[in-house]
Amino acid sequence: MQLPYTRFGVPGWRFTGVDPSVAMLAVARKRLEAEGLLSRTHLHVGELHTLPPCPPFDGAQMMGVLHHVEGEEARIELLREVTRRLKPGAPLVLGCRVGKDPELTNVELRRWRAYGIPPDELEHRRQRFAVMRPIESDGALFAMLARAGLVAPRPHFVSLQYKVFLARFEPGAAG
Repeated sequence: MQLPYTRFGVPGWRFTGVDPSVAMLAVARKRLEAEGLLSRTHLHVGELHTLPPCPPFDGAQMMGVLHHVEGEEARIELLREVTRRLKPGAPLVLGCRVGKDPELTNVELRRWRAYGIPPDELEHRRQRFAVMRPIESDGALFAMLARAGLVAPRPHFVSLQYKVFLARFEPGAAG
Protein backbone atom coordinates (compact mmCIF):
# COMPACT_ATOMS: atom_id res chain seq x y z
CA MET A 1 0.00 0.00 0.00
CA GLN A 2 1.46 3.33 -1.01
CA LEU A 3 1.41 6.18 1.44
CA PRO A 4 -0.31 9.26 0.01
CA TYR A 5 2.69 11.51 0.60
CA THR A 6 5.04 9.68 -1.75
CA ARG A 7 3.04 10.73 -4.81
CA PHE A 8 3.85 14.39 -4.12
CA GLY A 9 7.57 13.76 -4.47
CA VAL A 10 8.66 16.58 -2.17
CA PRO A 11 12.12 15.55 -0.95
CA GLY A 12 12.24 18.26 1.72
CA TRP A 13 9.19 17.02 3.58
CA ARG A 14 9.81 15.66 7.06
CA PHE A 15 7.31 13.73 9.17
CA THR A 16 6.71 13.13 12.87
CA GLY A 17 4.60 10.20 13.98
CA VAL A 18 3.20 10.06 17.50
CA ASP A 19 1.48 7.06 19.08
CA PRO A 20 1.35 5.69 22.63
CA SER A 21 1.50 2.14 21.24
CA VAL A 22 4.93 0.66 20.55
CA ALA A 23 3.20 -2.00 18.42
CA MET A 24 1.47 0.61 16.23
CA LEU A 25 4.73 2.50 15.76
CA ALA A 26 6.40 -0.77 14.71
CA VAL A 27 3.73 -1.15 12.00
CA ALA A 28 4.31 2.47 10.96
CA ARG A 29 8.08 1.97 10.92
CA LYS A 30 7.72 -1.04 8.61
CA ARG A 31 5.40 0.81 6.21
CA LEU A 32 7.57 3.93 6.21
CA GLU A 33 10.65 1.87 5.49
CA ALA A 34 8.89 0.11 2.59
CA GLU A 35 7.91 3.51 1.15
CA GLY A 36 11.39 5.01 1.58
CA LEU A 37 10.15 7.59 4.11
CA LEU A 38 11.65 6.25 7.33
CA SER A 39 14.83 8.35 7.04
CA ARG A 40 12.63 11.48 6.91
CA THR A 41 10.41 10.48 9.84
CA HIS A 42 10.78 10.87 13.58
CA LEU A 43 8.63 8.39 15.52
CA HIS A 44 7.71 9.31 19.09
CA VAL A 45 6.29 6.83 21.59
CA GLY A 46 3.78 8.62 23.80
CA GLU A 47 0.79 10.91 23.65
CA LEU A 48 0.98 14.14 21.69
CA HIS A 49 1.47 16.30 24.79
CA THR A 50 4.71 14.36 25.51
CA LEU A 51 6.27 15.35 22.19
CA PRO A 52 9.17 17.70 22.96
CA PRO A 53 8.81 21.34 21.86
CA CYS A 54 9.68 21.88 18.20
CA PRO A 55 8.96 24.39 15.45
CA PRO A 56 5.29 24.47 14.33
CA PHE A 57 4.22 21.90 11.79
CA ASP A 58 3.01 22.73 8.26
CA GLY A 59 0.12 20.27 8.64
CA ALA A 60 -1.16 17.30 10.60
CA GLN A 61 -3.10 14.12 10.12
CA MET A 62 -5.04 12.31 12.86
CA MET A 63 -6.69 9.11 11.67
CA GLY A 64 -8.79 6.79 13.79
CA VAL A 65 -7.99 8.48 17.09
CA LEU A 66 -10.68 10.96 18.11
CA HIS A 67 -13.50 8.42 18.47
CA HIS A 68 -11.39 6.51 21.02
CA VAL A 69 -11.05 9.57 23.27
CA GLU A 70 -13.74 9.63 25.99
CA GLY A 71 -15.81 12.78 26.34
CA GLU A 72 -16.21 15.97 24.37
CA GLU A 73 -13.89 18.08 26.53
CA ALA A 74 -11.06 15.54 26.27
CA ARG A 75 -11.56 15.42 22.49
CA ILE A 76 -11.43 19.21 22.26
CA GLU A 77 -8.29 19.28 24.42
CA LEU A 78 -6.62 16.80 22.05
CA LEU A 79 -7.61 18.95 19.05
CA ARG A 80 -6.20 22.00 20.83
CA GLU A 81 -2.96 20.11 21.48
CA VAL A 82 -2.77 19.47 17.73
CA THR A 83 -3.41 23.13 16.88
CA ARG A 84 -0.83 24.32 19.44
CA ARG A 85 1.71 22.60 17.22
CA LEU A 86 0.48 23.94 13.85
CA LYS A 87 1.38 27.03 11.83
CA PRO A 88 -1.50 29.41 11.17
CA GLY A 89 -3.41 28.28 8.09
CA ALA A 90 -2.05 24.72 8.34
CA PRO A 91 -4.35 21.88 7.30
CA LEU A 92 -5.53 19.04 9.53
CA VAL A 93 -6.75 15.83 7.93
CA LEU A 94 -8.97 14.13 10.49
CA GLY A 95 -10.52 10.69 10.17
CA CYS A 96 -12.93 9.33 12.77
CA ARG A 97 -16.14 7.46 13.34
CA VAL A 98 -19.19 9.71 13.26
CA GLY A 99 -22.55 8.38 14.35
CA LYS A 100 -23.64 5.08 15.80
CA ASP A 101 -26.14 3.42 13.51
CA PRO A 102 -26.64 -0.30 14.32
CA GLU A 103 -27.58 -1.10 10.72
CA LEU A 104 -24.41 0.50 9.35
CA THR A 105 -22.35 -1.28 12.01
CA ASN A 106 -23.84 -4.62 10.89
CA VAL A 107 -23.04 -3.78 7.27
CA GLU A 108 -19.47 -3.03 8.29
CA LEU A 109 -19.15 -6.32 10.19
CA ARG A 110 -20.62 -8.25 7.21
CA ARG A 111 -18.15 -6.53 4.89
CA TRP A 112 -15.22 -7.55 7.13
CA ARG A 113 -16.55 -11.13 7.25
CA ALA A 114 -16.65 -11.14 3.43
CA TYR A 115 -13.00 -9.95 3.42
CA GLY A 116 -12.06 -12.99 5.51
CA ILE A 117 -11.78 -11.55 9.03
CA PRO A 118 -11.99 -14.57 11.40
CA PRO A 119 -15.15 -14.93 13.54
CA ASP A 120 -13.31 -14.33 16.83
CA GLU A 121 -11.90 -11.05 15.51
CA LEU A 122 -15.35 -10.04 14.23
CA GLU A 123 -16.80 -10.67 17.69
CA HIS A 124 -13.99 -8.61 19.25
CA ARG A 125 -14.79 -5.72 16.89
CA ARG A 126 -18.53 -6.05 17.60
CA GLN A 127 -17.80 -5.76 21.34
CA ARG A 128 -15.56 -2.72 20.81
CA PHE A 129 -18.27 -1.02 18.76
CA ALA A 130 -20.82 -1.71 21.50
CA VAL A 131 -18.86 0.36 24.05
CA MET A 132 -17.40 2.97 21.69
CA ARG A 133 -18.86 6.47 21.97
CA PRO A 134 -18.20 8.02 18.55
CA ILE A 135 -18.88 11.66 17.77
CA GLU A 136 -22.65 11.78 17.33
CA SER A 137 -22.88 13.83 14.12
CA ASP A 138 -20.97 15.93 11.61
CA GLY A 139 -22.38 19.02 13.34
CA ALA A 140 -21.04 17.89 16.74
CA LEU A 141 -17.62 17.24 15.20
CA PHE A 142 -17.60 20.62 13.43
CA ALA A 143 -18.45 22.37 16.72
CA MET A 144 -15.48 20.67 18.41
CA LEU A 145 -13.20 21.64 15.54
CA ALA A 146 -14.36 25.26 15.80
CA ARG A 147 -13.60 25.34 19.54
CA ALA A 148 -10.03 24.31 18.69
CA GLY A 149 -9.63 26.96 15.97
CA LEU A 150 -10.12 24.56 13.07
CA VAL A 151 -12.27 26.09 10.34
CA ALA A 152 -13.87 25.24 7.00
CA PRO A 153 -14.11 21.47 7.49
CA ARG A 154 -15.01 19.63 4.34
CA PRO A 155 -15.42 15.92 3.69
CA HIS A 156 -12.81 14.00 1.73
CA PHE A 157 -13.85 10.40 2.28
CA VAL A 158 -16.84 8.56 3.74
CA SER A 159 -17.20 4.84 4.30
CA LEU A 160 -20.29 3.93 6.29
CA GLN A 161 -19.64 5.60 9.67
CA TYR A 162 -15.96 6.45 9.13
CA LYS A 163 -15.39 9.91 7.72
CA VAL A 164 -12.33 11.93 6.77
CA PHE A 165 -12.41 15.73 6.81
CA LEU A 166 -9.96 18.46 5.93
CA ALA A 167 -9.98 21.58 8.11
CA ARG A 168 -7.64 24.56 8.45
CA PHE A 169 -6.15 26.03 11.62
CA GLU A 170 -6.96 29.70 12.19
CA PRO A 171 -5.62 30.80 15.60
CA GLY A 172 -8.11 33.63 16.17
CA ALA A 173 -11.11 31.47 15.30
CA ALA A 174 -11.15 29.27 18.43
CA GLY A 175 -14.47 29.56 20.19
